[in-house]
Amino acid sequence: MQQVVPKLSSEDLWEVMKAYIEEEGLVQHHLKSYNWFVREGLQQLINSMGDQEIRTRHGTAVLKFGQVEIGTPGVVESDGAINERIYPSEARLRNITYEAPIYVRMSLFVDGRRVDSDLVKIGTIPVMVKSDVCPISKMTPDELMAVGEDPYDPGGYFIINGSERVVVAIEDLAPNRIMITRKDSNGKPQYTAVVLSSAHGRQVRVEVNYKEGNPIRVFFSRIYKGIPAIIMLRALGMTNDRDIVNLISPLKEVQELLEPSFREAAGVETVEEALRYIGNRIALGYAEEYRVERAEQLLDRTFLIHIGEMKAARYNKAVYLCEMIGRVLEASLGIRKPSDRDHYANKRVKLEGPLLMELYRMAFMKLIRDIRYQLEKLLATRQPVKISTFIRSDIVSDFVRHAFATGNWPGGRVGVTQLLNRTNYVATLSHLRRVQSPLSRGQPHFEARDLHGTHWGRLCPNETPEGSNAGLVKNLALSAEFSFQTNRRDVLDKLFQLGVVPLAEVITRKKHMPNTKIFIDGLLIGYHNNGNALVSELRRRRREGEINQNVNVALYDYGHVKEVWINTDEGRVRRPLIIVDKGQPKLKLQHIESLKNGTLRFRDLVNLGVIEFLDAEEEENAYVAVEAASLTSEHTHLEISPYAMLGAVVAMIPYAQHNQSPRNVYEGAMGKQALGIFASNYDLRTDSRMHLLIYPQKPIVTTKAAEFIGLNTRPSGQNMVVAVLTGQGYNMEDAVVLNKSAVERGLGLSLSYRTYEVEARPYLGGQHDKFGIPDPSVKGYRGDQYYRVLDSDGFANIESDVSGGMVIIGMMSPPRFMEEYQRVPTREMVWRDASEAVRPSEAGVVDAIFITKTVEGNKIAKARVRTVCFTEIGDKFSSRHGQKGVVGMLFPQEDMPYTKDGIVPDLLINPHAFPSRMTLGQLMESLAGKLSALKGEQIDGTPFMGKPLEEIKKELEELGFKSTGKEILYNGLTGERYEAEIFVGIVYYQRLHHLVRDKIHARARGQVQMLTRQPTEGRARGGGLKFGEMERDCLIAYGASYLLLDRLLEQSDRYTAYFCEKCGLPAYYDLKQERFICRVDERDVKVKPVTMSYAFYLLLNELLSMGIRIKIETEEMPPT
Repeated sequence: MQQVVPKLSSEDLWEVMKAYIEEEGLVQHHLKSYNWFVREGLQQLINSMGDQEIRTRHGTAVLKFGQVEIGTPGVVESDGAINERIYPSEARLRNITYEAPIYVRMSLFVDGRRVDSDLVKIGTIPVMVKSDVCPISKMTPDELMAVGEDPYDPGGYFIINGSERVVVAIEDLAPNRIMITRKDSNGKPQYTAVVLSSAHGRQVRVEVNYKEGNPIRVFFSRIYKGIPAIIMLRALGMTNDRDIVNLISPLKEVQELLEPSFREAAGVETVEEALRYIGNRIALGYAEEYRVERAEQLLDRTFLIHIGEMKAARYNKAVYLCEMIGRVLEASLGIRKPSDRDHYANKRVKLEGPLLMELYRMAFMKLIRDIRYQLEKLLATRQPVKISTFIRSDIVSDFVRHAFATGNWPGGRVGVTQLLNRTNYVATLSHLRRVQSPLSRGQPHFEARDLHGTHWGRLCPNETPEGSNAGLVKNLALSAEFSFQTNRRDVLDKLFQLGVVPLAEVITRKKHMPNTKIFIDGLLIGYHNNGNALVSELRRRRREGEINQNVNVALYDYGHVKEVWINTDEGRVRRPLIIVDKGQPKLKLQHIESLKNGTLRFRDLVNLGVIEFLDAEEEENAYVAVEAASLTSEHTHLEISPYAMLGAVVAMIPYAQHNQSPRNVYEGAMGKQALGIFASNYDLRTDSRMHLLIYPQKPIVTTKAAEFIGLNTRPSGQNMVVAVLTGQGYNMEDAVVLNKSAVERGLGLSLSYRTYEVEARPYLGGQHDKFGIPDPSVKGYRGDQYYRVLDSDGFANIESDVSGGMVIIGMMSPPRFMEEYQRVPTREMVWRDASEAVRPSEAGVVDAIFITKTVEGNKIAKARVRTVCFTEIGDKFSSRHGQKGVVGMLFPQEDMPYTKDGIVPDLLINPHAFPSRMTLGQLMESLAGKLSALKGEQIDGTPFMGKPLEEIKKELEELGFKSTGKEILYNGLTGERYEAEIFVGIVYYQRLHHLVRDKIHARARGQVQMLTRQPTEGRARGGGLKFGEMERDCLIAYGASYLLLDRLLEQSDRYTAYFCEKCGLPAYYDLKQERFICRVDERDVKVKPVTMSYAFYLLLNELLSMGIRIKIETEEMPPT
């Protein structure tokens, strides 16, 4: 054993993880979920709607739904022509939704006679880019480039009205699972079993409550006081008390706790009495038959709906309720522990499949309501009925489009879709791998935000936002994958073959209950004599391919009873592990060789039973070795690569294991803000904002995940020579000093693009906007100089320089209102200038003009302005270790320090940035970067498995450099040698998109708000700089009263108001009578001018409007 195990090195194991990521891709979960919905989910949804029967006095119509078909992505043009060949690039440019039509085979029967059968369009479905419905999913890289797409684009998002939107995965509590919670109230603990019973997109919460010494009560639907548990069981058909007691628990101490519950149910012995009892609670005052009917409806349609909604399912519901009661009572005695809500076995992640299921269920219900209404009208006319005449497909299309465009989903969920982050390639990948929790941002939820043990290998421990969303917004680890729906019937058949006694058999034949309960997706389906043997056999069969790989099995032992939990549902986050048998991994070196030469794929290893996917539940039964060297005979599994527990962004930090944890969290946020190449088709895109690094470089100290997250092909930074040295005080407080000459050579140089958009809309009366240079007679004409870059067609000349206020798309609009026509009957209509001008604070070059048409047939023009952004003082830079800072100064090269070889640093970072931050990873990257530059090869700095520091030091010494990384430096200003040796190396730095040119703002005078007459707020509106309460407090503390007066009155909203001396109310000056008038004292009035803030004068007027009399008493101030 000892000779074999060490042969599997971390490099060998990485080959397996590499094969997994290459095969699965980083956004496969979105594509798989969407493809399942299109292939099977939509058909299941249509089938679940059933036949629609419409009874009228003119006859009975039955509408039957058949096969669903989905067409190719297309668009219906304004003239009615159907364009069936549309690609994502066209959808982005024309601001249209990338969607495909949904057709359903429908048959209409009137009074039992088939009237019509047709394939009808019932709506549209937004097409996920690169899914099976999308034509570009089958294209080669060259074909993709030919249709304007980036070959490396991951897909997995939608295009809605020209914007790229992603459906963010939602993490929620697992449905149909019994969760035990404990809450202390009035000194006594209250135990509750909760089940979120879910079926076909509907969810009903069922609770069983128990407090010591009290009877057990069941809460569901809108029954606020609850129903006694025993009465509930009797209403469901379980009237034998011995059956109830035995099904709840075989333990005597648990059975004794049921006494108060049986006492409460005394006098209600039969099913009819129990139904009458429940009916009296929910429909008091109605006839007895109606009350009983309502009670039956409640039990069938709202109680534990996942077990069934028919009368036949009632006894099974009673058995399940017994299980809930048993768990609550056992938890109260300490036999079971309360459930851990944050354990990932109790969570499910909703992807496109279930979310689209919810959305289309609501959309189809709206459509069916409309169909019923239309059919009732048509049948009354006695005319021949054709299906196509009464199906309005826009009902579904508009509903779905609106939900996607706003992110508002049925059920009050908001933010389900978000605008895809395109700052750089890694930011896009990270957004597609995000998982959101539905918990509110405003409450603490400490436990929910914490990192849980079951997150290992499933969720990234470092990539989460700072602030209110910390721990609620998470990202998938590299090794994570999702389970998808499995055919439960196949698993049931296998179980019954393996000796599982069906539940019905145990109940009807009154057999002795075996001691192991078998659950599938939370549902008790039977019993078995030997739980351990059953679980072992199920796992063996799964590894041999007899049972679907999506199935996971776990065994729980509570002493008096064992439980086998079998999960086949979707949304479980799972991770791959190598199976270990008797201390030996089943993965051999020949497997790795086959992976390297391409004769074996990752999925083949799964099929061979070498690797299996475990969910958090089954992992509770596993003992996982972190590395091959630590394997013992007790281990059941071996980790493929501990590095894969990190997410896509954090995976690019070299030597991350040597950093203080919060620094990696900061980089998790900043890696998504770095400028780089976000897509190779940037020249064809019209995003409202784009940034592009002109000289991107791949990092010379890299990690193993860099090739998957696009760091080599779509980089987002540059390698800089960095010296750890004070920069004459200019790099204090995290600032950095840059080499001005390096900046002039292109260090950090980037392009910024902004797209301006104008649509020529039609108006009533046949008029519409027209492009062109506005005539001086046009209302709102700006002046010749503002239109100087426009060509005769109204569009700016390409490559012409523009600055703030200059028009780049000239457009005129007709009068909008009738008054404008009537005001000047003799002259022609007065048109308005509706041109699009460059933002006031921006300048640049007109890069491109795009002219196209919308779906409505309106002409649309998009002008892209390009700005070259040189690095300047105030721009933000960051290394990959959370060491962020702004540029404090640019030193010319001759003033920068230099080594004996003439090497001049590009960047100086202050030594004080390291001791408290403890980012040793950056110092190690610096050494590795130096070695990499000297040897001319990339160095692997992958966390847990990169090139060891000792090797780097040794190789540096062999090349004649100090192993400490220190160099003798000379002062660039004096030429003197520095007394201390300076640490110099190469570090990969990122330029973040917080550019000072986009934030710098000052104002002398400018516009004010209409209401308060105070300066407006915000840079875009040319607003003032806020002088708030705390700033005011500072001036008061200094006693600077004149400065206070200047800030808060003179420079803000100074106003002179006139008040009547007699009554103290505001007076006003009448221009016609040329005198002051007071509303109270009429004409005989003496007024005093009072200087005050207009906001205060507004308050006085608002108080007067409320009927509150105010009086201003004036007094002459002595001259100062």
